[in-house]
Amino acid sequence: MKPNPINTYLTKQANYPAMITAAVDEDLSLIVVIPCFNEPAITDTLDSLSVCTIEGIKVEVIVVVNQGEEVTPDIHAQNQRSLSELKAWSASNQVFELYSLHIDNIPAKKAGVGYARKTGMDEALRRLAKSQSSHRIIVCLDADSTVSTNYLEAIYTYFSHYPKCPAAAIHYEHPFNNTNHKVNQAILEYELHLRYYVLAQRWAGLRYAHQTVGSSMAVRAEAYAAQGGMNTRKAGEDFYFIHKFTHYAEFGNISTASVYPSARISDRVPFGTGRAMHNLLSTEESLMSYAPQSFGAIAKLVNQLPNLYVGKAIKSSEPMSFFLGNQNYKHKIEELRNNTSDYIAFEKRFFRWFDAFLCMKFLHFSRDQFHPNIPILEAAQWLNQIYFKGDNTLGELELLTKFRSESKAY
Repeated sequence: MKPNPINTYLTKQANYPAMITAAVDEDLSLIVVIPCFNEPAITDTLDSLSVCTIEGIKVEVIVVVNQGEEVTPDIHAQNQRSLSELKAWSASNQVFELYSLHIDNIPAKKAGVGYARKTGMDEALRRLAKSQSSHRIIVCLDADSTVSTNYLEAIYTYFSHYPKCPAAAIHYEHPFNNTNHKVNQAILEYELHLRYYVLAQRWAGLRYAHQTVGSSMAVRAEAYAAQGGMNTRKAGEDFYFIHKFTHYAEFGNISTASVYPSARISDRVPFGTGRAMHNLLSTEESLMSYAPQSFGAIAKLVNQLPNLYVGKAIKSSEPMSFFLGNQNYKHKIEELRNNTSDYIAFEKRFFRWFDAFLCMKFLHFSRDQFHPNIPILEAAQWLNQIYFKGDNTLGELELLTKFRSESKAY
């Protein structure tokens, strides 16, 4: 008998054995996993989930209160408060089952959001494996985010309508409701950068251009196990996780509901929203993003794929030429041609090679060696004009509003 991939994964790769002993409802369909570290407003997130429409959908929520072995007394105290608040909230909630996991003394080299998210997702997988539901979905959310009232229903409906979809990104919008104007301006620029980064890849012709925000993604239980689960990176865990699935044609974008992530400042991770906010507010300079020439170089390469397939020489920009040489691309292209029977298969294999990771590597190479970053407003104005045939004088808020809309249309 062929081994069950979920059981195999849990046996070999889960952080912990089963942590929740409660029986599993046979109709359990969706579990929301929320890492919680030094979070003073976790109940705001739960309140937001509690008013979601979930008629006919069996939902659970797992909150993973976590801390490393080197945690400060203040953070330890806040985590203890969170555990007490979660217990009290659970006692008064009648909408869904809430489970609070507490993991502490995590080795310093492992402690972080990736480890906590994986712990919760593994536990969700373990519970969903016992369900008889035809749709078993693990949803990632953060402890400082809120959601639209149709959030849970929209996720369930999407996976029901697209049974081959392994995972999906969920639409998000940072709220601009901080009393500090500088905070609102900083998060506006940061989200504009995130939108620009993905939309510019789409303009360049890349197939895997999707948002990778940890608080805004969902995955089928079976696909989670088959792809080796969540990683334990301290930052960027969402990028590395979701791109396990974006090369599938059935990867989804759920645009009918929204997550509203916090604009909270943080310096505990090397990159991401919190770090970007910290840097922007400490320097009071405009956010810088990748130069248009770098995306233009990618577009030029993608447009010449038919020539690569038949062995013709191609023309590339100077940064791309140097970069491809460093990647031994001629040998790689020959390998791709020798292992494909037609252009469609060749193109598919090409984008498995020139994927999100290689794209980012090229953008950093081009930035450091040829085309330095430029202010995000200039970059976004260029993209609006060349991709959407729009006005290149729009301001940041107008551009973000448009880019949000265009992101939904993908």
